[in-house]
Amino acid sequence: MAFGIQGGTKRKKVMEKRKLRKKFDLGACLAVSLVFLLLPFSLALGQIVIDAFTTEQPMIQRWWDPDGNGTEDSTIGPGADEVIGGYRYTWINLTGGTGAVGTRMVATNGDLIFSVDSGAVGGCEVRWTGDVSENAMSLGASFNPNDIFRIVIIDDDLPVLLYLRVFTDAANYSTYTWTLPGGIIDTPTDLYAACNAPDWVATGTGVEWSNVGAIYLGVASTSMLDIRIGLLDLQASELSCVKSFDNHEVNTGDVITATVEIQNTGHAPSGLIDITDTLDAGLSYVAGSALVDGLPNEPAGGPVGPLVWQNLGPIATAANITLTYDISVDSISAKDRLCSYVVVEDHDTQTLYTECEDCVTYHDAPIKEVPTFTQWGMIAFSLLLATSAVWAIQRNRSISDL
Repeated sequence: MAFGIQGGTKRKKVMEKRKLRKKFDLGACLAVSLVFLLLPFSLALGQIVIDAFTTEQPMIQRWWDPDGNGTEDSTIGPGADEVIGGYRYTWINLTGGTGAVGTRMVATNGDLIFSVDSGAVGGCEVRWTGDVSENAMSLGASFNPNDIFRIVIIDDDLPVLLYLRVFTDAANYSTYTWTLPGGIIDTPTDLYAACNAPDWVATGTGVEWSNVGAIYLGVASTSMLDIRIGLLDLQASELSCVKSFDNHEVNTGDVITATVEIQNTGHAPSGLIDITDTLDAGLSYVAGSALVDGLPNEPAGGPVGPLVWQNLGPIATAANITLTYDISVDSISAKDRLCSYVVVEDHDTQTLYTECEDCVTYHDAPIKEVPTFTQWGMIAFSLLLATSAVWAIQRNRSISDL
């Protein structure tokens, strides 16, 4: 199962968008309304919850007695199907200790509590596999190399080693570890493990991210501990695109500057990206004008396009790429609306996709206005009339005196 937004054929999407633009305005409004209605109940793009550790997904609880004195093994509820398609259950791995040693793992409403008691050497794991057998490797999940695991630590009372282990099969897997300092944490702390990070330790050939068979999350300790872990999810790069022209009312022969800004709003660096700009008839690219982050970078496909820039980036988390270039308005007439459609995809897997556009319209020549009285003109005219009236009265009096 692939995570991310699947990008389709660029040309096909652009043409479909043009055809539907004028026909489905009402449908678009209804769709937007539905999005806002459903938004509170949906996950953010680029985030796949592996386990929310809620009471709706009950955990198995086990107690272990390594010396054989009355082995106790109690179960609370069956395992539950996970969002990624696997099966969750606990696994106890104690390698030492004396007396009745208890190890347990309980899912409360939103938290997972790992506990190891009585000085046991070992730890606990929660596993996601394709079925209930302990060594199954059949998830068949496919992760994007730019995905990133996020684990929320609520608190832990003692130093502990936390590990995340991702398998292709039993002989080939990769392990990511964190050493937690211990002490109750007042504010939940996020831990991240990017799939393409160099910190993974490979066993065999390591995990093949396009073929993940199982995921283990566990703790190892040599003393009593109590650690609470919150949401475990998988997040990815997420690209946004904004395009703008510096002038939106134009005439034939004008040259406008286009700016395209692509930002990574996700939680992992993107791979290399490709940008394609399809121009409406009447627009053409001005050769030699393209800049990527201020440096010259000529596209393929000019001057009428589609314009294609390849292998840009990668884009770090919260970073962006800015592309600027000039477009010539070769032909436009009254009532025309000419647009430029940008599609952004990651170069290697095409699992990241976003698009943006901007348009220009015909600039009508302004109609010369007939001069009219302004407010000040009316005031001046009124004063002139009043002055003329006073002068006429004074003149009549002067004549009468004669």
